[in-house]
Amino acid sequence: MRLVYVSALFLSFTASALAGPIYWTEIDPPHIGTNSAVKRANADGSGVETLITGLQHPRGMTLDILHNKMYWTEPGILAIRRANLDGTGVETVAAATNGTGGVVLDVLGGKMYWTNVQLPVVAGEGRIRRANLDGSVAEDLVINLMLPVGIALDLQQGKMYWTDLEGNLNGTGKIQRSNLDGTNVETLLTGIDEAYGLAVDAVGGKMYWPDAVTDRIQRANLDGTVVEDLVVGLNTPTTIGLDLAEGKMYWTDSVHGGPINRIERANLDGSDREVIVSGGFPWGIAVEPALDTDGDGIPDMYDNCPSTSNTMQTDTDNDGIGDVCDGCPLDPDKVAPGICGCGISNVDSDNDGTPNCLDGCPNDPNKTVPGICGCGQSDLDSDRDGIANCVDNCINMPNADQSDIDGDGWGDACDAMAAPPMDNPTPPIIIHYDLSDPEPIEDDSPDGMCGVGLCATGAAPMMPFMLFGWGWMRFRK
Repeated sequence: MRLVYVSALFLSFTASALAGPIYWTEIDPPHIGTNSAVKRANADGSGVETLITGLQHPRGMTLDILHNKMYWTEPGILAIRRANLDGTGVETVAAATNGTGGVVLDVLGGKMYWTNVQLPVVAGEGRIRRANLDGSVAEDLVINLMLPVGIALDLQQGKMYWTDLEGNLNGTGKIQRSNLDGTNVETLLTGIDEAYGLAVDAVGGKMYWPDAVTDRIQRANLDGTVVEDLVVGLNTPTTIGLDLAEGKMYWTDSVHGGPINRIERANLDGSDREVIVSGGFPWGIAVEPALDTDGDGIPDMYDNCPSTSNTMQTDTDNDGIGDVCDGCPLDPDKVAPGICGCGISNVDSDNDGTPNCLDGCPNDPNKTVPGICGCGQSDLDSDRDGIANCVDNCINMPNADQSDIDGDGWGDACDAMAAPPMDNPTPPIIIHYDLSDPEPIEDDSPDGMCGVGLCATGAAPMMPFMLFGWGWMRFRK
């Protein structure tokens, strides 16, 4: 999708349902009165309204949607003027000549360009001029022309195109182009008659123009080759523009006293021609474009990077975000590196606030590093002895040395069955426990004492399992 600035016509890359209203200058046929106007209608030509009256011979026009302005040339008062889109706030922004025709804008560049010629035509007096949008710092870009009228900007390629009619009505007119600063002038096409308007499809490689003498719409390659007739049998076509999104071209067709003055449109190949406005004397026309914030010719609604100019709309990873504003142009899942960087997901599987790329335990919400116990196991140290429970041989009794003399996996600090040190043996405690004898338990131990609770009458059979010291027990029935 591309947006093209053309002489007297500014069409946008909007779908038909979103196309803005049409604006045009309407000339009072005598050209010397003050009955000319600027009018507006819906994109289909319905709802015509007059916005500004009392103008004198207005010609080309264009729109600055970003600043809610419309501009037009008014050679009847030797001026270029502008107003708000509702017709209020009319002001003169630059001086012009009585032969000034087309005007176009580079809104983001803050410049307007126009064709300038004095009538009657004097050879070498025609020129292309440029100024700031407020008309200040006016300058000549191209001089020594004959009768330049149509003008178009290709901001994508940094080029300016114009028609030079020569004023002879004998097929000696031409189409030329240059850089936006007027350097490197080239003649692209010769042998045309009266081409008052011009439109350029830079990406499609075509230029379009109406010929008011041969009464047709033509197009050619941008180098001037392969000239084609698209629409023939018109009255006096004057200006033209393109809606490339819809594949349409629009033109005005008017003549003094003409019975069929009108605005028409057709497909880019000339088919499906239709009249959208009839009557009056329409000359310059503009269709309100969609907002193009970065001025790259792509309306914001279609631009894959609306804040940064990217005329080619390159999107290497096909994620819908243009490379120039995609922080990860090769990663379709990311537009910014984030914490993990391009090509690596920022997903946080366990929702612990640390993305997987930095989480040593991506499926454990309680840990971001495996620690001593590994992912999925707590590193809790219940007895605070500096040894995590998962590896502590005595989790409820501090034993930082983890001594385990008998090698049974239970730390000595909580292992009552641990073998005594070999250099200080403790005699075994032998308890005779006759489960059928209600009398106190006989104590055969050398010290003649029972352990606490073991000699009580009627003691439960489980009591002999309460052990103390380094002893061990042997049961006998």
